[in-house]
Amino acid sequence: MSGLPPISAPRESKRNRIVVAVACVLGVLAGFALVLSVFGIVNGSEFCPQRFWRRGFSYYRIPLVNVQITPIVREDKTNDLERYLWMKKLIPKDPNPQRWDLVQVNSSGVPVWDGDARLLCTYLDLAREIGQLDLLEWTKNNMAAAQVLWPSIAKIARQRLYFLAPDIMEMAQNTSDPKQLEEELDQYLISAYMKLATTYQELNEQNEAIRLFGLTLEEDHHWIPALLGRADSYEKVGQTKKATVDRELAKQLRGDEQSEEDGKGSLEGDEESTAAEEKGLSDEIDKILDDADFSFGF
Repeated sequence: MSGLPPISAPRESKRNRIVVAVACVLGVLAGFALVLSVFGIVNGSEFCPQRFWRRGFSYYRIPLVNVQITPIVREDKTNDLERYLWMKKLIPKDPNPQRWDLVQVNSSGVPVWDGDARLLCTYLDLAREIGQLDLLEWTKNNMAAAQVLWPSIAKIARQRLYFLAPDIMEMAQNTSDPKQLEEELDQYLISAYMKLATTYQELNEQNEAIRLFGLTLEEDHHWIPALLGRADSYEKVGQTKKATVDRELAKQLRGDEQSEEDGKGSLEGDEESTAAEEKGLSDEIDKILDDADFSFGF
């Protein structure tokens, strides 16, 4: 009996295997958690052009396969300027549903993608530094000009035309006179919308061209090139009735302009005729005076 092997040996071997297995599992889980914490975090920010609100977001995903494994967590990131603009009602209300446009996406703390909204948010985040425009202070000190600037900024943001923001912000930096700013903005937007519309038209993106011609006409209802351009796009997408309406309106506006020009020409002609008659009368009077005898026989 003393020569038999201990009965506890197989049990100890099995226990050791379990301990090793558990240790391996824990090691794998720890390594997976470490990889996730370093390489799996995705965060970024979004901008709402309807309310000028901003929010941040974050979630975890499995690297390489890009499978999201946690819910998205969001938090408010609206800054003081954006709150002030909404509080002072400098941002017009928009009946359309709220939309969130991406500003930036970071993966493991490294920027991997910038959205168009970043072009505007960069200006909204400007600090008071040398050579930079503090838009919060500018807005408070130039309320009349701000009432011109911010509705235009909101409009281009809602139309996803963020790339126009730098030029518009530069105009605000160069002038605080509301009338001058409004005139410059109107001219700039009409020109920008027309260029974009004709570009999309050439690319055969007729629906986008129609939208941009429409934005041009919102700035100036009587802009004939926009009416004719939109009519061409309408015709190419089969909306012939709308094309006819635009062409008829353009024709009518041209007729009105011609009538005005004719009226101006007629007025100028009348003025020239009157001036000529007055000159002739003056010459005739001078001749009479020259021929007259003022000696009275003395």
